[in-house]
Amino acid sequence: MMNNCYTNFDYCWSKKQKSNPNISTNNFKAIEKLGKGAFGFVYLVKWYNNEDNIHENFLCVLKITSKQQLMKKKAHLFALRERDILQCCHHPNLVKLFTSFKDESNIYLVLEFIAGGDLFSYMQIHERLNEDHTRFYIGQIILAFEYLHCCHIIYRDLKPENIILTDRGYIKLIDFGFAKRINKSTSTMCGTPQFMSPEIILQKKYDKCVDYWALGILTYELLTGIVPFDGENNEDLFDAILHNPIYFQSTIFTTISANFVQGLLTRNPLQRLGCTINNSLDIRYHPWFQQYLYSFEQLEQQSIPAFYIPSNLTDYTNYPLKFIEVTPLKNPINDKIFDNF
Repeated sequence: MMNNCYTNFDYCWSKKQKSNPNISTNNFKAIEKLGKGAFGFVYLVKWYNNEDNIHENFLCVLKITSKQQLMKKKAHLFALRERDILQCCHHPNLVKLFTSFKDESNIYLVLEFIAGGDLFSYMQIHERLNEDHTRFYIGQIILAFEYLHCCHIIYRDLKPENIILTDRGYIKLIDFGFAKRINKSTSTMCGTPQFMSPEIILQKKYDKCVDYWALGILTYELLTGIVPFDGENNEDLFDAILHNPIYFQSTIFTTISANFVQGLLTRNPLQRLGCTINNSLDIRYHPWFQQYLYSFEQLEQQSIPAFYIPSNLTDYTNYPLKFIEVTPLKNPINDKIFDNF
């Protein structure tokens, strides 16, 4: 997949399509609200009368984002990038975008529904995972990052809340609001504070290496149940990220697993695991992954039995349906910045 990822993505990128003018909220009925973000809401919906060869009553996710809130926070570029990137990304460990549309109040993304819940909720119950279980998830994220980085995309928001379990127990990354396609580097300070790399905090130019730092934070958290750096406020947290040593509890970490995490959490990005001349091959061939019973090829083909398969999945067949109500704007807005959506 890595050999042709850039070619396929670049072709799609050059022919990006605008939102679908033939659908509206009338094509959807809400089952339940899945979440609320800074700019809008996310609903589980049934999709009716669609034109994309998807059967009737198709379950999907409708992400509703307020134009007014995006403009107020000067965040419209993040929303436009998310749609453009998801439109051209096709990988088994990334959420699928089916289509998008807009009206005078909002922009909408129609995304696949992933039934198994997020990794954050799973960790709240199980606290920490063993090494093989952790490798199973981290290996899939490496595959996703290899694909994204091949397409010159940095993700910038890795955290358990953005990792969703499928009904087969595999994972997909969601929420590409901070994702960005770059030529060489960028310098925007964004992301979740506990997962920010030193170069983001110091507002230096950075590249894909910030994703591998976040991967180190996530690996540590899955193995221990806590993040390696913390503070009472962001100032204390950032100081810890920049200066504090990492504590490796001997009853949890082996010499090899500690070396793997330490390699990802190297503060100098030029020396960070995954960022040297061999790129992600240094991660694939690290002794921690050489201990794994399965190969990355098997992970990519999803032929490995998952360590946990979500059970008791909700049956939405007879759930009551509601129309999606859109609050009209009291005052019209100049939304020309959304012309390309």
